[in-house]
Amino acid sequence: DFIVYSIHDGGDGFKSSGIVQVKNSDLPWYDTSLSNGYVDLVFEGHSHQKYILQDEYGVYHLQAGGENGSIGSVAVAFPKGGDPVVTPKLVSPSVYADDSLVDDPIVETLFQKYCGENDPYTVIGTNSSKWSSSDLCDKVAELYYTKGVETWGSEYKITLGGGFLKARKPYDLAKGNVTYADIYSILPFDNAIVLGKIRGDYLKTNFIKKKDNYHTYKGQLSENDIDDNETYYIIVDSYTSTYRPNHITEVARLDGNIFARDLIAAYIKDGRRA
Repeated sequence: DFIVYSIHDGGDGFKSSGIVQVKNSDLPWYDTSLSNGYVDLVFEGHSHQKYILQDEYGVYHLQAGGENGSIGSVAVAFPKGGDPVVTPKLVSPSVYADDSLVDDPIVETLFQKYCGENDPYTVIGTNSSKWSSSDLCDKVAELYYTKGVETWGSEYKITLGGGFLKARKPYDLAKGNVTYADIYSILPFDNAIVLGKIRGDYLKTNFIKKKDNYHTYKGQLSENDIDDNETYYIIVDSYTSTYRPNHITEVARLDGNIFARDLIAAYIKDGRRA
């Protein structure tokens, strides 16, 4: 077997298109014991760096930047009676932009399997003005809260929706016609919507008092309303709930593969965006 490991983690400070030999201690985000006869190749992400690293066991680690700046490409040959020969490189996305990929039958089959009649390039609504990144994150937090109350509100007193929210490139939703693909590019992650519980002191520290460009929340609480030792129920996504320093205990997840982008799409499709 040839085992490829894909992780949403990676290092900083390695900016090279060539192969860089590193010590195992240079890879604190990765358990290098995996490279000792188990994992054969690692694709990495998160830190948006461009590098090809080779650890002390000879295993390559590739990260290809961010926002499709480059593509990690690896050719693997399997000679008879020998070990696999691995050839890694970082390539420009432009090498895949020629006409030979138009109407590719394999891509078309996959497209139909996952999209069916729901063509992501079909216009679902119209924006009369640009929707900024902060507008999007504010609305996602509000829709998390609304969806949470609708789903679990009869059983739990839900006080807040939001979490660590950040739009991706092109960051803004332009004025005019909007497609699902437009929203997908800005909110691409498949983070499940989660009902979580959290102690009051962590709620204040990790949400109410958190003033930065990434934490957004909407709800019915102010700092003065919160008792440090009480338990509160909040709606976040799985990225926020599984970040251990947030001290959130997951109670339930929303079924149906509904993510932030789907809530925004439904909101626009219903004509609620002016």
